[in-house]
Amino acid sequence: MSTVEDRLAEIVALADAATEGPWEAVGPYIEAAGEEFAEVSMDVDGSDDERAPIDAAFIAAARTLVPELVAALRAALALLDSAAGGYAATSERMSQTVIKREPHDFDRDDIIRYGAYASGAKSLAGQARDAITAALGVTS
Repeated sequence: MSTVEDRLAEIVALADAATEGPWEAVGPYIEAAGEEFAEVSMDVDGSDDERAPIDAAFIAAARTLVPELVAALRAALALLDSAAGGYAATSERMSQTVIKREPHDFDRDDIIRYGAYASGAKSLAGQARDAITAALGVTS
């Protein structure tokens, strides 16, 4: 099974190999740079189906939307990883600081709250990554 990044790379490779966008749907036809290059048809004999223009519009929009969604997902994953790592590192630094200080030099309740917040943020980041992994059907 592939990882999230492997799956995203596969999706980008498919998009990069496709006819350059943006695409436009004109009825059941898909055009790029004013040139028709594909027709959406539900029937084997090539006759138009009433859903063909709707499907063509979706396919044409996907040419631009898929790379945008992959970029947004990568940005969200990077933010989650950064937040989880940052909170964990700060929590560790605070713990080390507390060990070196006298009890009257810090507000213990604030430190406990921050530690709980950092732990919760790290857990939420992990849960979000797990949800993305499951949605893509890959491993983390």
